[in-house]
Amino acid sequence: MDHRAEGGAGLGCVSCGKGGLCVNDLVRKACAGSDTGHGDQQVCKLLRDSCSAPAPRLALTAMEAPQALGVSHDFFREHIASELRWVRRGRKKLVSVRELERWLDENGGRVFGQST
Repeated sequence: MDHRAEGGAGLGCVSCGKGGLCVNDLVRKACAGSDTGHGDQQVCKLLRDSCSAPAPRLALTAMEAPQALGVSHDFFREHIASELRWVRRGRKKLVSVRELERWLDENGGRVFGQST
């Protein structure tokens, strides 16, 4: 992932070592002095929160979904994919995380401890 801000130049980010001006570097500069009252504490908190907490994934690609379930791509394609609702846009296929959870809930059952 390229952290560099557009038009950024310099030796690199102090935090991550990436070339150019990095988001981490911008946060560090904006927050400089916030403890002493010289920086904007609200802006600093917003920047730190937005940089430290990535947005949760709402959907997975067809390549990521089998990994999330812990099965092979072949098994997923043969036994699971046809039972899911997919979002298609162009060549991209996405399945929502909720849809995978729904499938798990509907297909889950007790395996251990059942009498045969």
